[in-house]
Amino acid sequence: MPQLKPPYPTTADYSRKPTVINNVETLMNVPLIMQRTPDWFHTLGTENSPGTKVFAVAEKEGCQSC
Repeated sequence: MPQLKPPYPTTADYSRKPTVINNVETLMNVPLIMQRTPDWFHTLGTENSPGTKVFAVAEKEGCQSC
């Protein structure tokens, strides 16, 4: 039997109610930017990639040619 996936945020939230949140990561940064300043937010990250970005690096398990 296929594994059931949770609803996408653009469709429904964790309790299956409609939502308009498209990017939770961005939404969570708004209070900090409002509290401090856009210039402050721009100082985070790197010179070529200012701000924050959540990311992950993964490797295929058992991949011999990677």
